[in-house]
Amino acid sequence: MRLLPNSTGVNSVIGHYRSFRAIEKSTANMADYIYYSTIFVTMGLAVFAFTKSLSAIQKGKDRFRCIVHFGISSIFSGLISGVVLFYGVLSLFDFLNHHVSVGHGEILIAAPVFNCGLGVALAIMGTILLRWLTPEG
Repeated sequence: MRLLPNSTGVNSVIGHYRSFRAIEKSTANMADYIYYSTIFVTMGLAVFAFTKSLSAIQKGKDRFRCIVHFGISSIFSGLISGVVLFYGVLSLFDFLNHHVSVGHGEILIAAPVFNCGLGVALAIMGTILLRWLTPEG
């Protein structure tokens, strides 16, 4: 580890490192953690819908109907996760008197838009996979 040009020894480097860690910990934003958790919920619900649709197709149910139901449920998982879950958790924290900083408010628009887009992307990829993995007939 290189010492800073005007430092007097190891203690100044350790002190500088400690102050950097304090700044890093203080900028952790709870809204970001809520946002990322909604992304994982969207992915989890889409994977669950995919496995259910694949299982239904393999049991002999109508392939087209199962693929359509998967696509709709995947898109709705993005909408519900991005709107209901995100705003619901933010409201819950406000109700419990734990203010969650949302900055200038960009995340309030980004969470629903990104989760809905993720749901659409997962629906497209899952539809392609379902058609590829199951024989038509």
